[in-house]
Amino acid sequence: DLRSANGNSGNVLENMSLYWHPTVYEHSPEEDIYRKDDIFFASTYYIWTTGEATAFPDGFKMVAGFNGNPNARAFAECVGESECERDDCSTYDVSFFPETACAELEVSMAFPTCWDGVNIDSEDHMQHVSYDVQGGQFDGDCPLSHPVKIPEIQFFFRIAPYSGGQHIFSDETSFYHADYFSGWKQEELQHVLDNCENYSDAASPDAWCEDFVTFRDEPKQFEEDVEDNTIVQKLQPLQPDPPIETSAITDEEIDNIKSLPRGACSSCSTKSNLGILFSIGLLLWTF
Repeated sequence: DLRSANGNSGNVLENMSLYWHPTVYEHSPEEDIYRKDDIFFASTYYIWTTGEATAFPDGFKMVAGFNGNPNARAFAECVGESECERDDCSTYDVSFFPETACAELEVSMAFPTCWDGVNIDSEDHMQHVSYDVQGGQFDGDCPLSHPVKIPEIQFFFRIAPYSGGQHIFSDETSFYHADYFSGWKQEELQHVLDNCENYSDAASPDAWCEDFVTFRDEPKQFEEDVEDNTIVQKLQPLQPDPPIETSAITDEEIDNIKSLPRGACSSCSTKSNLGILFSIGLLLWTF
């Protein structure tokens, strides 16, 4: 039960949801070594039309982005592009991760916005949800098979700095996919969806529902350009103390390795939460 977890690494008190993406690895062709990239921080944005979206029911789960589904709008933006300075900058795949270095690599994608209205999960964690018929828009019409509109979740993570050269996800692909497990109380989220209104229809860092949820990093600053370092500084005091012990998740080596991890988790009941409406967190377990 996510809601019973002791602590929350994000900034929205009511949101005990879990978000996951595969680990990103820097690969050295010369050494044939995979090194785990550190995640600077992650952020999740909920986007919906006020009064027209249904809250996720208790226990709701979904997975999105497999096989490069274009409706997921997966994108890697290189901010502060520069020449790669690694000993070997060669790469066989630039379809997602850039070959150049970046001061910050911002990676994003969108989850489906339509639900069948019945199942909180499915065998592949995808069949009970769908993108809209317009091709991945938060306010697009839902197909008849999935008639219930749910809020769009846009999931971002950042690597800063990004070294360039060969990078790959831990599943040996360049497809950004992600998992979502709702930790909201359904009635609390529904109240927000029915009543919160602001100008934003995109992932905006200064459009909140501060009158409807409790921000742990108050007061919010309404600025056009909020530096990422400032966001991280505000998040640091919110992190669990002591830090969540990740060794219980797997005993497999996951860094500085010759082959990518493939083992099952050894303690899958371990709870880690990234409570994220604009909501952000530093901790994101990616194995």
